[in-house]
Amino acid sequence: MPLSALFLLFAATAIAALQFADFRRLASWRTIGALAIVTLAVIVAARALVPSPDTFATTRLAQRAEAAAKVFSSLQPGTSAIIAVGASRSHFGLRRKKLEQELSKPGRPVALIKLTVAGADNFQRLELLRRFSKRVSEFGMPNLNRFVVLFEVQENYDTMPLTFWRALKQTWSPEAMETTQPHNAGLLIRSFLSSQQIRDPGLFAQLIAHLSSNALGLGALAPLSTGSKPRSIPTTLVEPPVLTKQPPRNAKKIKSRLRNFELRLGRIEAKEAKPFDGWKLNLVEPLFAEALPTKPDAIAYYNVPSIKPADYRHARRWCAAIKPAACFYFGMAQWSDNADYSDNRNWRDPGHMMAPLTDVWTEFIAKSILDAGLLGSEGGR
Repeated sequence: MPLSALFLLFAATAIAALQFADFRRLASWRTIGALAIVTLAVIVAARALVPSPDTFATTRLAQRAEAAAKVFSSLQPGTSAIIAVGASRSHFGLRRKKLEQELSKPGRPVALIKLTVAGADNFQRLELLRRFSKRVSEFGMPNLNRFVVLFEVQENYDTMPLTFWRALKQTWSPEAMETTQPHNAGLLIRSFLSSQQIRDPGLFAQLIAHLSSNALGLGALAPLSTGSKPRSIPTTLVEPPVLTKQPPRNAKKIKSRLRNFELRLGRIEAKEAKPFDGWKLNLVEPLFAEALPTKPDAIAYYNVPSIKPADYRHARRWCAAIKPAACFYFGMAQWSDNADYSDNRNWRDPGHMMAPLTDVWTEFIAKSILDAGLLGSEGGR
């Protein structure tokens, strides 16, 4: 059991002893401490003797990782595999068949494996990668021509590590509990303290509660108390449908955002991009690479277009910081070259494109991959 788990177990036991102790009958603090230590020893012994099952085997992350690993391990020899890791913008915006068509050529097929889940913050993506790699090691590593990994860059997720909890109101969901386990304790706490979410003490208290309950082996029970149920996804890697319908309530907001967006882009590009030095570059990004099933031939980063100037500004700063690694984002030139981007009917909301923009952007990503030489000298058509 990790040392961090032992500390959490001790803290939880001590808190429980202080909470329920009858001070009129206890002689001293020494008695309370002794009770806490004895209780801790019993819990540790029980956890050591009884192996813990995978209590999160039915979450979206686990099922997506399972399906992706099956497809990845069954790839034909000589295939070049591209893994894209991201959230909903990649899940719906990056079109698998379109990218494979643009990059494949006779005798050199290219396969896109999307490790994407809507709403997945960076800790969920890390858990998704770990699960994927574990299953690949069991199914077998395919004989690939090239292995390329693409990581999505997005301002909201990169600056607030626990975005999934607050923004999506999923604090006690199975997915939130799955990623706040003892082996992540140090990383979670340091990431929280160095992010904008440090202003939310209530969120920090919930983080400690998550870590403690998982250390005690009770993490899977928390969602049950709120009536939450794990959401099931198909065990095959089904391509999500293209977003084609704009909710009526979004139309006015999208028109307003688009009206001055190109002007804002011009102002942002007129200034030199200051490299982003936030928490993720220092703490989580190296762990993504370590969680892969094997060392990739290339790693690159990409930003999915939105009509949020802050997100575009962040993408420029990220790409400036990550050099010399390849990094792709839509700039003023790409935006101006295609009138479809300025058509409010092509946006579901300010952060999500609809058809035909998804195909246009996927073509941009394919061209960026080729221009950066990620598939080697033989890649592309």
